Amino acid sequence: MVISLFQIISFTGAFIANIIVTFTFIIMVNERVSSDIRSAKEQFEQIFNLSPDASLITTLPDGKIVNFNLGFLNFTGFSQEDVQNKSVLDLNLYENPADREKLLEEITANQSIDDFELNFRNKDKEIRICAMSAKIIQMNNTPHIISIIRDITNRKKNEEAVLYLSYHDQLTGLYNRRF
Repeated sequence: MVISLFQIISFTGAFIANIIVTFTFIIMVNERVSSDIRSAKEQFEQIFNLSPDASLITTLPDGKIVNFNLGFLNFTGFSQEDVQNKSVLDLNLYENPADREKLLEEITANQSIDDFELNFRNKDKEIRICAMSAKIIQMNNTPHIISIIRDITNRKKNEEAVLYLSYHDQLTGLYNRRF
């Protein structure tokens, strides 16, 4: 069989065209995936940063703060400069440091916690009762904890007031029949 110059050129041209189409397709898919990743990252950052609750990402072993939102700064009273490159222990956030150990035990046993109640101390040393929900996540092959902290101090005070009123006479303050 004799292969003509025309056949060689046409096969080579088709081969080169297929390579170009393939690489173009790969580049288009890669751009689409990169765009989707950027979009998901931007959505996560918006949700994280705009949450009214305090949100915090810390490293699991040492509690070093990796990321925080404006709600965390408002809740604690610290400035951004106060929080950067610090750990939760450096900021002295826990009223009782043993609470952190209980929290870590619970998180490592279950990989997450919901509404774990503990007392936090803000920058002005004011004690706030909080409900914390947290989950272990992996970032750069290192375990981190993402936490949402909700201030429930007013709710707890209202519950105590209702409980007091249910067992005491409103007029005299003495115990009532229900007590």
